[in-house]
Amino acid sequence: MKDMKHIGTMGHLLKKEDLATFESTISFDQLILESQMPFPGYYELFKAPNVRELEHNCLMPVLKTQRQICEDDAIRSIMHVKRKHPDVEFDAVLGHVMLQNEKRTVFRIKIKEIDNLKIILKAFEDEGYVFEKHKKVRPYSSLIEIRKFSNWKKLQKIFIKMRLKLITIIAAWNGNSPGMNLRQSQNL
Repeated sequence: MKDMKHIGTMGHLLKKEDLATFESTISFDQLILESQMPFPGYYELFKAPNVRELEHNCLMPVLKTQRQICEDDAIRSIMHVKRKHPDVEFDAVLGHVMLQNEKRTVFRIKIKEIDNLKIILKAFEDEGYVFEKHKKVRPYSSLIEIRKFSNWKKLQKIFIKMRLKLITIIAAWNGNSPGMNLRQSQNL
């Protein structure tokens, strides 16, 4: 137990966000929803200049299915697509959103290069998934439900970075000099 370097855990995320059809210069045949303001409050806290300039955080192609999709099968399919396209940097998880008063199954995809999204969607179609046809969806508020495997080692690094940024913000609010050292700021 002492030699354990990584702790893996399955997390359940439920949040409310505004969704709409993904707007892009590239046309897609599939219905892809996008979070209008991913993680509200987070980017304002760290004063990001323009959320649209950041990587696309919440692209959600909607699956056309009446049956429950097994999460294990979806995870296997995601891993298969990643092995099939190792040059495409993306992450995907199975999730659910409310769309027109119906709970709909989606893949939540994080991808850096939008040009590669067509390749990923085609690979999922080759795995047997069928997506809803593209249509215009006006912005609406929806609950998003996601189950995701998390590696604690990665989370620990994120928490440390966030804590350091938060300490700097608190120091500024308290009138302390921004040049204080870490030991001084940890006492806040």
